[in-house]
Amino acid sequence: MTKTRTVILSLDALGKEDAPVYEKAPAIAQVLQEGAHIPAVRSIVPTLTYPAHATLVTGRQPASHGIVNNTKLQPGKAKPDWYWHSRYIKGDTLFKAAGRAKKQTGAIFWPVNAGARIRWNMAEIWPHRRWQNQTMVSLAHSTKRFAIQMARRYGHLLQGIQQPQLDRFAHACALHILQNEDFDLLFVHYTDIDAHKHRCGTRAREVEEAILRADLHVAQVMDALQARGLTESTNLILLSDHSHRDIYRALRLNQIFYRHGLLDASGSNWRAYANSCEGSSYVYLKENNEKERQFLLELLQDIRRTRGGIDRIYSREEVVQKGGDPRCAFWLTAVPGTVFSNAMEGEILGTMDNDYKANHGYPPDLPDYEAMFCAKGPAFTRTTVQRTVPMTDIAPTIARAAGLPLRGADGVCVEEILRV
Repeated sequence: MTKTRTVILSLDALGKEDAPVYEKAPAIAQVLQEGAHIPAVRSIVPTLTYPAHATLVTGRQPASHGIVNNTKLQPGKAKPDWYWHSRYIKGDTLFKAAGRAKKQTGAIFWPVNAGARIRWNMAEIWPHRRWQNQTMVSLAHSTKRFAIQMARRYGHLLQGIQQPQLDRFAHACALHILQNEDFDLLFVHYTDIDAHKHRCGTRAREVEEAILRADLHVAQVMDALQARGLTESTNLILLSDHSHRDIYRALRLNQIFYRHGLLDASGSNWRAYANSCEGSSYVYLKENNEKERQFLLELLQDIRRTRGGIDRIYSREEVVQKGGDPRCAFWLTAVPGTVFSNAMEGEILGTMDNDYKANHGYPPDLPDYEAMFCAKGPAFTRTTVQRTVPMTDIAPTIARAAGLPLRGADGVCVEEILRV
């Protein structure tokens, strides 16, 4: 009996707004023509890479899987730690389900997967301390022998974490597995599109060029499968995590909190703290009593009214209904063109902390802000789904296609695209 394999390529930040470009890109267009297409996948709260990728492998909301932001809540820390490690995810994942099914799995730069016990793992983790270097952290949290082998063969492709060089390295590692290993599942995370949206804005020529580079990667993956005679027995899945919005200014709430005695100048001694999710922000209370909560709410309402930058203020109860962090007191969303910053220096509402021209983290129900999904192979029909599909439905759908027993998902299978 022919073994069915599954390849999942995450094209970070490829959104519904990019459909006019990616639908004409040759390789992606072939997947669309031969398989299933979901043009509108509603992302999660907040629409950030790490919470979204955790949802893509669990089928759970961030409140359930625990990855509620890209970075941890660490007030006063200039560079908070990211949720790099697989141990931070609560509940079942596609990786764990594959392990129980004795499947051979590879993952290249898949978020929240450092230290995962899989056959071939090149962890997405960067040096975050002065005494660290890239080789040290990669070897410590990846499959050591595989990481050394890939670094020796393809390390010359890298230029730090600059794009498109980083994706070229990731792609070379993926092709190595596709061409040489007896894999069952392969997960690959490409970030070239995301990097160029951040750097150049959503409509820049450089973004279209990045989409076409991603399309070339897809074409080479299909060529590698065909060369081994695996095309007909492999499910090829392309998906994304969020879209972007153009930006030009930042709101620094913690400076206002400092002026009202809610935290000290370092940010480490705090009663209230705003932790940025870029286009939105969680606000936390150390002592979440009603008096503190009411004082903070009135302060936030005053900031919204007099300074601007805040679009909506959501209560903890409203956030929990949306699947966001249940530890917060409030969740704030930014007006168009604005992001939130944790910085204690700079204008309260003014120029950016960096040179980004676009970002994400906004509410998932903004117009034309959805992610995308398409797939072809033995498990998938040829159809286009007209409705908006919640991101929590993607992992159960992949699990069904790959024959994996995923447990405890909040979502359900997208039945209309499946043959199995």
